[in-house]
Amino acid sequence: MALEELSGYLAERYPGCDWMIGFLAENRGTEAWAEGAGLRKFDDAYNYSSFFDRYAPVPDDPSVERITEENFKKFQRVHRACD
Repeated sequence: MALEELSGYLAERYPGCDWMIGFLAENRGTEAWAEGAGLRKFDDAYNYSSFFDRYAPVPDDPSVERITEENFKKFQRVHRACD
């Protein structure tokens, strides 16, 4: 039911666009729904796992300014200007 609602919403909100959804291969109910809805199976080889033991953060970029309590007003003005 939720996938039907989501697909209807996406079709209405983003007409002409494609969307991808991933689910476990063991989730036969969702797979059956997708096939019944005429959704094309894209690729079952995608793996979106994160391996935090192999994670290496990129070095800090000196041009990126951290938002702190002291400079919050500066960024607040930027955010409001973009709204």
